[in-house]
Amino acid sequence: MNQEVMEMKCGSVMFLVPHPDDEILMGAGILYEAVRQGSSVTVVMVTNGDYESSDFSVGRSRLRETLASLEVLGVDKNQVEFLGYADTGMPKEDSFLYQLYQEKDGSRVKESSCSDKTYGLEEKEEFHKKKYGVHAPYDRNHVEEDLK
Repeated sequence: MNQEVMEMKCGSVMFLVPHPDDEILMGAGILYEAVRQGSSVTVVMVTNGDYESSDFSVGRSRLRETLASLEVLGVDKNQVEFLGYADTGMPKEDSFLYQLYQEKDGSRVKESSCSDKTYGLEEKEEFHKKKYGVHAPYDRNHVEEDLK
C-alpha cells in the first residue's frame, strides 16, 4: 500500500464477507489499519462456514475462530455481526447464497445440511435473532432484509 492510502482516515468501515476466514484473507490489513486509525469498524459475516456439517459444531467453531482472529487485529466481538446463514461451498451451483439469490419465490425456505434457519453462538446471537427475537428462515426475503 502506498503512503497516501495508509494515511487516509475514514469515520467508519463496514466489512461484509460471505464466509468465516474471508475477513482475514481479504481484509486483515485494511481492518488493522482502520482500527489503528481509530475508525469505527463493523465486520458482517453472512454465513457460518458450516459447509457439509450435519450440526452446528463446525459453524460455531468457525465463528469462534473469526472472533479470535479479529481480536488479534483489534476488532472487538461487539463490532462483529453474524447473519447466521448456511454455507454450502462452491461451485456456484452448489452455493447456498447463490441458490437464494436465484430463487424466484422470495419466501421459499431452503434447507442446509444442518438447519433451515439462522443461528449464531450461544454467547453471541445472530443479527436476526438479536433484532427480532426469532431466528430467520433460510429464504431470499430474510437474507435481503438482514443485509439492509
